[in-house]
Amino acid sequence: DQKTTASLKVKALPVFFKQELQNEEAEEGGTATLRCEITKPDALVKWRKGSLVLCPSDKYEIKQEGSTCDLLIHSLKPEDGGDYTCYSGEQQTTASLRVKAMPVLFKQGLQSVEAEEDSTATLHCEVTKLNASVEWRKGSIVLHPSEKYKLKQEGYSIKLLIHKLKLEDADEYTCDSGDQQTTASLKVKVLPVSFKQELENTEAEEDGMAMLCCEITKPDAPVEWKKGIVVLQSSDKYEMKHEGSCIQLFIHDLKPEDQGEYTCDSGDQKTTAFLKVNALPVLFKQELQNVEAEEGGTAKLFCKLTKPDTAIEWRKGSVVLLPCGKYEMKKKGSIVELFICDVEPEDAGEYTCDSGDKESTASLTVKALPVLFKKELQNQEAEENNVVTLLCELTKPGAPVKWRKGSLILHASDKYEMKQAGTIVQLLIYNVNMEDT
Repeated sequence: DQKTTASLKVKALPVFFKQELQNEEAEEGGTATLRCEITKPDALVKWRKGSLVLCPSDKYEIKQEGSTCDLLIHSLKPEDGGDYTCYSGEQQTTASLRVKAMPVLFKQGLQSVEAEEDSTATLHCEVTKLNASVEWRKGSIVLHPSEKYKLKQEGYSIKLLIHKLKLEDADEYTCDSGDQQTTASLKVKVLPVSFKQELENTEAEEDGMAMLCCEITKPDAPVEWKKGIVVLQSSDKYEMKHEGSCIQLFIHDLKPEDQGEYTCDSGDQKTTAFLKVNALPVLFKQELQNVEAEEGGTAKLFCKLTKPDTAIEWRKGSVVLLPCGKYEMKKKGSIVELFICDVEPEDAGEYTCDSGDKESTASLTVKALPVLFKKELQNQEAEENNVVTLLCELTKPGAPVKWRKGSLILHASDKYEMKQAGTIVQLLIYNVNMEDT
């Protein structure tokens, strides 16, 4: 017949942690479990890593059975290390997880390689950890990405690409993971230096300059120049230029003896060309002049050429003259001289100097000395029918003389014998009689 009503208010007890989280250590790649126990079974709890609230995922598995709360962290990585917190209301418990990193080892080490100059070499290895950080070295020098070096990493595969290989790239290369390292050698096969453009035959004027030019396949590769078998060196005569792949030889102040074969030698290949030097004509700056000389003296003929030390030929008329007691030939730079010694009347005539390109001619006149008597005829007396000898001596041996009796010119006969030996002249009169007086 009657009822009474009242309200009941239940004050919930706070959730406390009967067992706090404990610091844990686990290996990279494994699973770590963080566990705590609360005072109220099935009370709502949440998990944080640092300040980041965690949600169930492939990475994080959250379990709660009664008062036991578990956080499982799968596929551990070094970055999973840190502080983890389980909290409910104002209550929380925190512990640290330390992830022990697995050493980065090499599943496949570097292999030594050989590559051609100017090509690209690739060094390759494989590690046990995906996207592991590594360092490349050439000898002791750390390598960084550049136009020369390209560092590639795809999963477990690691590559070093070395572009535009040079001989100095040959060395030992190392890939260092921090835990292990692998080393291999790179050998660079030098390409032969060949000629893209060979030397070409050329010709140039004497006293001028000639240029020989060729092009090689490797810029700045050393070459050697030769004339015939003689190695050429840089000098006032020979100027050598090397700009990139273009090579030039300049030959200055050309002389006829510079003509010949010239060779450029790269060590692997040679190219040869012929240089022709067009000699300048040898002309006369000063011609021969007519001269007169006294018999018995020395006559001198001289002229001046346009080129010093030129080979010339001397002639008397059409007869080629050679050095001897009679003829003396001299050269003084561009002046050439002919000396005619002990001049005789028969030396008179035209003399020619021939340079091969031009001739100069002049006359020599010989002024004959008078024939005198060093010893005159002496009066003679003889008996009838005997032989009488008349004798005199001249100043010039072999000079022609005439004999006369009075105004009558005598000739050799049975009556008269005429003798001449050097400067001695004799007349022998046979069977003398009164009429010979």
